[in-house]
Amino acid sequence: MQQKMTGINNLRTSQKMRLRAMPKQVGQEFLDMYLQQKRQERHERECENMETRKEFVALDQKLMLKDMQRIQQKLGQVLEAQLPANAHGTPKPGAGKAKKLPRSMKKMDLPY
Repeated sequence: MQQKMTGINNLRTSQKMRLRAMPKQVGQEFLDMYLQQKRQERHERECENMETRKEFVALDQKLMLKDMQRIQQKLGQVLEAQLPANAHGTPKPGAGKAKKLPRSMKKMDLPY
């Protein structure tokens, strides 16, 4: 099981806990109602964004699986094409020789 990382979102601050420095005053109910409506709208927008992201991830996952299947099929065809050539037991020409790579730099010994 993989451990989830915690971030700044999980910190308990006075704003997140809805604590006030001053006690509520008379007539503040309208302000509280307005703030709750704004909070509800923000949550609704966040839920819509989350649904959009979930749909995108699901679509991307389907495309990724299709690409993986296509690559596996192509790899299987390549392996099948190579198998009969090696199945006879005859080595490929030049299989035992190691290729020499060209040297890109000249070597020079320096006395110390």
